[in-house]
Amino acid sequence: MFSENPVLTFCLFLLGLFLGASANIIAEKLAFFQKSYREKWIHFLPLIGVFFVSHDRSFLFSRAFLRSVFLELFMGVFIVWFYGFHVLRVEALAPEHFTFTYGEMLTLHGRFLFQSLLIVLLLAASLIDLDEKMIPDAITLPATLFALFVAALFPVSFSVEKPASVFSESFNSEQVLIQPVSFMLYFPEIFWNTSESERPLLFPLTPTAPDFPPEDVIRGEGDTAGLWGLVTGLLCWWLWCFGLMPRQWRMNHGLSMAWKIFCARLQRERSTHFLLFLGNLGTVFIMIIWYLMPFQWFWLWTALVGMALSGGMMWCVRFISSVAMGREAMGFGDVVLMAMLGAFLGWQPCVVLFFIAPFVGLFLGILLVIIRGDTEIPYGPFLCLAAVITMIFWQTIWEKTLPIFNLGSTLFLFGAVCLVCMGILLLILRGVKKCLRIS
Repeated sequence: MFSENPVLTFCLFLLGLFLGASANIIAEKLAFFQKSYREKWIHFLPLIGVFFVSHDRSFLFSRAFLRSVFLELFMGVFIVWFYGFHVLRVEALAPEHFTFTYGEMLTLHGRFLFQSLLIVLLLAASLIDLDEKMIPDAITLPATLFALFVAALFPVSFSVEKPASVFSESFNSEQVLIQPVSFMLYFPEIFWNTSESERPLLFPLTPTAPDFPPEDVIRGEGDTAGLWGLVTGLLCWWLWCFGLMPRQWRMNHGLSMAWKIFCARLQRERSTHFLLFLGNLGTVFIMIIWYLMPFQWFWLWTALVGMALSGGMMWCVRFISSVAMGREAMGFGDVVLMAMLGAFLGWQPCVVLFFIAPFVGLFLGILLVIIRGDTEIPYGPFLCLAAVITMIFWQTIWEKTLPIFNLGSTLFLFGAVCLVCMGILLLILRGVKKCLRIS
């Protein structure tokens, strides 16, 4: 397909170079130890800009230089393939004599750009985590807010008059069309069933998928209609805000002193006041969407639940593993990163990528130990790569994991049992290491 349109291929390659350069620049500017290689405008040009860094000869052909060049070239090639996967592949799957509407083409290109932006953010976070063993909130916090904003701004559109009827038992997937840019948030795939319909069918990913969401999530008739959805949405929002606040809990001098230190730390830090302002502003925004725009509210609620469940899952793993091992086993930046992915992808893909990440880490971790000699391997890059893999192959993954997610509330009970078993295994491992005197 690309051979028929070399101009499109070249433009996509340039876009990939620009996105790769953006990831490098974000990683340089938002790192704790900021790099100063790029100072003039010409240094910010994709690919060729790094060759003009004449004031620092030690940078040329260094490891950082080679990594920057490789990343930008890789993104150039990847974006060409990614466009073919997102847009041209879908066009090729369309039935003969089928014509896409302007809204449908906008959707396909919007999803491509949206996911490309997510990949750039994941690349920048991975580069910083590899260098400094940390993921800055300057990446994850704005990205999470952006995902929530887009969820409210571009809700998934259904071809029915009343949104609430979509969630009834008589729901027919043939009623769903791809019209707005919105559905790119939830990564549903397009299925063709020419024997039943000539239109592409859309299966949106919601917090309760594949089951129907509770009807009282959407504000309907009555004073208390949709109140449960509002309460859970605000709870998810404030859990995220509180999780970002600086906290210090020390039980060395008893519970009373630990509580005083905890409160004093919150009051002293400037970030606490900013997060309180952000929390109140977000509360007003959520209540406006809930009261005035019930259809938009459902998809904002979807992103909020994805953010809270994904981040909460990672926090539970961090807490249990740290207690079992007697030391911090995972940085809090990984928790915030997972919450960001939950806002972008939904909690179901985050559960999948959480189990994919260790296999990715097993392979790449060995390479990092061999190449860089690192004894402490950051987990963030593995989560980011697992997120990209899950995002690309979600159609196949969803089909395979559908029976598992169909368990509903039983799935959460199974997850709790797995967390307990993980803690027990880590305690056993810690005891074995202590007996064998392994540090």
